[in-house]
This record gives sequence, structure tokens and C-alpha cells, in this order.
Amino acid sequence: MISLAIVFSAPPVVALCLFSLYVNEEGFLEPTVAFTTLSLFNTLRFPLVVLPKSIKTVSEFIGSITRIQSFLVQPEFH
Repeated sequence: MISLAIVFSAPPVVALCLFSLYVNEEGFLEPTVAFTTLSLFNTLRFPLVVLPKSIKTVSEFIGSITRIQSFLVQPEFH
């Protein structure tokens, strides 16, 4: 739950910090720069949302393969 909250809150926080630094250095934020940056952040949001789910799925896969392999190497009973 916490990792999901971090994933969803990270892009707006990063955009806010980035725009604050840009205005601090340049003095003015042009709409073309702002919208281009927000578009790129929006493009990166999907991989960041999928990453925690992918890590969980891979760890479940490794556990399942380990259990299946230990079952298959057991001796056969007649």
C-alpha cells in the first residue's frame, strides 16, 4: 500500500520540485517547457506503476518454480 502511494505521488512531487528549480534558475516557466515536461512525466508514469507489480509477480514465479522443481525431483513411490 505504501509503495503504491509513493508511485502515484512521486510524479507530481517530482514535477513540482523540477518546476520550482527551473523557475528559481531561469526566472520564468514557459508553457511549452511546462507542457512538454508534463507530457514526458505522464509517459513515464505507466512503467513506474507497473514496476512494483512486476517485481511481486517475478518473486511469486520464482517461489512457484522452486516448489514445482522440488516436487518433480522427489523419488517415485510404487
